[in-house]
Amino acid sequence: MKTIVLPGYSLHNKDWANEVLNNVGLKDMSIHEWEHWNEEGGKVFNIDNEIEKIVREAGANRVCFIAKSIGTVVLAHLLGKVIGFEKQINKVVLCGVCINDFQEGDENAFRNNLYKIASPNIIVFQNSHDPHGNYVQAKNLLTEINPDLEVVEKVRSDHEYPYFEDFYNFLN
Repeated sequence: MKTIVLPGYSLHNKDWANEVLNNVGLKDMSIHEWEHWNEEGGKVFNIDNEIEKIVREAGANRVCFIAKSIGTVVLAHLLGKVIGFEKQINKVVLCGVCINDFQEGDENAFRNNLYKIASPNIIVFQNSHDPHGNYVQAKNLLTEINPDLEVVEKVRSDHEYPYFEDFYNFLN
């Protein structure tokens, strides 16, 4: 089973994604590198291009995702734009849902698409005082979409998600 890490937007999230790879230690793991990471100021984040790349990376494989911040948003949009892709998904770890940074259409993408993944196959980790969206905000939104969704509060005041053992335990 392939596991794709969808990190946060800024380049420093590449370090977090590498930590996920090194500490979660599943067999077939890869990092999705956002297009704008590889350009020197020239590329603008384009969600449709990123979705196309993720679908190519997944291929026809069953896939798991570990998504942080903007990665959670991209995954929600992917589920709405690629009909039937949810059938390829085994499990999903979401962390740091960036509710305070939602752009137009992002909340609807969560509301209209997240339910496509059965609640036992998805878990959310949200820091209690994450400046991009705190635990209460995430819990309210996500359990409104699916009351059976597990949203785990982690006591932190930042947007860091070093819960590698939790990720491993859920995905195994």
